[in-house]
Parts: sequence; structure tokens; C-alpha cells
Amino acid sequence: MRKTLFFVFTGLCLTVASLTQQKEWIDLLSATNNFMQQHLWNANTQNFVRRVDQPNTPGSDAWGITIELDARAYMVDCGMIKPAELKEYFMFSSSLYERTSGNLGARILARQGKQIYIGGDDELQWCAALMHCFTATHDSDYFIAATWSFKALADMGFWQDGTSKGWSWNSNDKRPNGVSTAYGALSAARLYAATKDDLYRQWAAASLNALNTPQVGFFPRDMTVAANAAMILYQVTNNTIFKSRAMELEEMAAKSGLALLLHEGSGERNPTDIGD
Repeated sequence: MRKTLFFVFTGLCLTVASLTQQKEWIDLLSATNNFMQQHLWNANTQNFVRRVDQPNTPGSDAWGITIELDARAYMVDCGMIKPAELKEYFMFSSSLYERTSGNLGARILARQGKQIYIGGDDELQWCAALMHCFTATHDSDYFIAATWSFKALADMGFWQDGTSKGWSWNSNDKRPNGVSTAYGALSAARLYAATKDDLYRQWAAASLNALNTPQVGFFPRDMTVAANAAMILYQVTNNTIFKSRAMELEEMAAKSGLALLLHEGSGERNPTDIGD
């Protein structure tokens, strides 16, 4: 039985050193899942409700689907559900969207004539979640989906390399965005950890460096996601530069998050600003 269990909460790895702490985390995860199943699951649409005040609204939320997919990967890690349950949700939630290359590639969130809409933040978060699913189950379907998703965004020019660098917010707004770029770093770092392909290490490092340039929004959540990416690179390469970057980003996240909670400075005070 493992004495140490690793969780990622708001993008940072937290080592759970005791069985008591381990049980507390699992109990919280279980309670959250049970609440969602009882109050937010719509049996007619076979998905969680998009809006609680309109439970029968058709459609889906790509960001919410990804959070749920990632959460279920943690549940596999903990032994709370079987890999088959995770796979079932992955297959159904993926089928809700067209993709850029048949059954693979980036998810097309909307279409108007020949124009398609793809979210850079949504897709790179999904790619990172897919790699978590792969490490939790060793099912190559997740790995294939992640690599095609990442490549699709790169091929479509979502990476920007001007004065502001990073991954585009979406297909309509190509400005580099903090959340897109942070999840770009995490996706590439997880791909590198799984493959040892140096191309992914370069993508992850470039994404982390890009966060030093002006970004469209860079919230505490994004900082912790980027810190997670940097720490993964450190664990794989033993390069202390990545560890220093992770600690720097973690400190930034704590400082910025506290400022928002204390209503210091400008900005909205909503859950996204602090962390999902």
C-alpha cells in the first residue's frame, strides 16, 4: 500500500504524508463527486448541467467537461473508480464535439459556415487532462488524443512569438493568454515526462518563458498550473532552473491570490481569479 499519495490542487503537487491526510483528501473528493451526481447530473443529456438555473439546457461546457475528466483521473489514482468509468466519460464527452482531423485533433466548440471556433485555453487544459488520464490508466487512447490536440493547435498557429509570446486565447482572439500559455506549459511538460521527446521539453520551456511577457490575464490559478509544469520538468531533468521557476511562480500565486482575497488592487473577485 502506498504511504505517499500525490494530488494536484490548483495546479500544484501536494505531498500527503499521512494516512489521515490521505483519507481526508479522498473523503473530500468523494463528497464533491456525490454532490455533483445527486444535484448536477442530467440523465436526459447524460452530462452535468451547463447552468443550474436551466438544468435542461442542451449543449455542454468544454471547460467543465475537462475539469470533470481530470477529477475522474484523480479518482482512478485513488482507487475510487475503475479506469472503465473514466473511459466511458471520456468517450461520451469527446463525442459532443467535432474535431479538426476526423476523430482526432482539437475540439471545434462552435461553427459558423466555414468558420470554426477553438478555445486555446479550453483545448490546452483538455490536453493536460488527457495526459493525466494516460498516466492514471496507461490507455494509449488518451495519449493519442493529447498529441493530436497539441499538434493541431501548433499547426493552426495558436503559438504567438511577437512582443507578447505564448498560446492564443482562442481562434477569434490570437493574443497570448495567461491561462492558455500556462496549460500549454503543463501539457508539454506532461507529454515530455511520458515520452522524453525533447521537442515537448522545448515547448514547455518556451511556454514558461513566455509568461514573462505581457499576457491577456494571468491569474493565481494560471501561476500554479505553470508552477506544476516547471516542477514536472525539474523532476524529469533535475535542472534546478525549473525548480527555481516553480517556486517563483508558487510565490507569485500566493501573493496575488491573497491580494485578491483582501480586495487589494484592481480585478474581479470570482472563483476563476483565484483558482478552479
